[in-house]
Amino acid sequence: MRLQVSCAASLCALFLSACVKHPSEPKEPPSKPDSCCHGTLLVLPYDSASGAIRVGASVRVQKQHGDYTQTKVSDQAGALFTELCPGTYILRVAHEHCAVQELTLTLECNDVTTLRLPLHCEGRDEDTCCQGIISVRVADSIRMTPPPSATVRLWRQGVLLEQQLARNGLAAFDGLCAGAYVVEVLAEGYQSKEVRVHVECNTHVSVDVMLHPAHRECCEGVAEIVVRDSGSERPIAGALVRLWREGRIIAEGSSIQNGVVRFVHLCKGDYGVSIHAEGYNPKEFEFDLGCNQTIERHVLLSRREPDKCCEGKVSVFVRDSETREPIEQAIVRLWKANVVLSTKSTDGRGRVGFERLCIGRYAISIYREDYRGYEQDFELGCNEELTLEVFPQKKR
Repeated sequence: MRLQVSCAASLCALFLSACVKHPSEPKEPPSKPDSCCHGTLLVLPYDSASGAIRVGASVRVQKQHGDYTQTKVSDQAGALFTELCPGTYILRVAHEHCAVQELTLTLECNDVTTLRLPLHCEGRDEDTCCQGIISVRVADSIRMTPPPSATVRLWRQGVLLEQQLARNGLAAFDGLCAGAYVVEVLAEGYQSKEVRVHVECNTHVSVDVMLHPAHRECCEGVAEIVVRDSGSERPIAGALVRLWREGRIIAEGSSIQNGVVRFVHLCKGDYGVSIHAEGYNPKEFEFDLGCNQTIERHVLLSRREPDKCCEGKVSVFVRDSETREPIEQAIVRLWKANVVLSTKSTDGRGRVGFERLCIGRYAISIYREDYRGYEQDFELGCNEELTLEVFPQKKR
């Protein structure tokens, strides 16, 4: 197994000590072409302070370039995933009052792997100093403008707490307890940078990170993706296109009216592309970019077959956790398999609604500037109509 998490050597040494592999455990001997798809992964999310296994954590495993996606809820024995083929997987672990953990790992043929994953779970009610904020602004040190894309990661005591794709050079982390943190910034075509930050009790710390361009002889490549309907060959607007490299999203964009998404300032190397559009089957592919090369790829998406179980509905009511009053203008995002399906704002009743949903596992995330971020997973049955009431906490 190869973990693909960029960090300083001291941080990696501490983090990798939590990942234990058991080569002595029996593996099924290869006997047929698909015999490499019997890998297992046991995820053990535990409280970083007490060491106790966190029961009820949502553990999602998704193959980076493939159709495999599965979410399980941990019990005292953790969360077990079986029949895994070789490849790179994205893990996301979330639990109430814990910082979300995201990382990638690579499994080889029939790997039998146990991953102990520490969660930062300092209680919000028990610790009155857990309302801190770190906001990060990223800029090119020469142009003084935001880089085309940047990933911002927040670390504490060698544990990756959260990572965000900076939008317009901005990222923010809230709900932080007093203590020392490390902000790591990675961007295509730039030297990575780490900044140590100390958060006092319930303070807001602003961090400016200036990135120095890497040797840019081969970092002016361009990739233009054109998304079209496979039947009519008409352009598809609004498709979510993500650009991957070395196990992380380095840029994303939505196709415009002519179906085009354009990525610039790309360095020489291998890239992956994932495309999702409502009503279409997702698609993934890879490409190799030469030095300062400009490439154009036309991608045809096929429409999903009609599904008798795709008339589900979800109503979300967002209310203040103390007053129980409706929260207006909260941004509610609907997720499935790590992809945002829809984004809406709550009305005067604190409500948003999502329709024409297929059977499966979903998640909602809620954001408003004066409230803490909130996430919740849920399962939707065939044509089920579901009502969710959620109660975000107001920032203090």
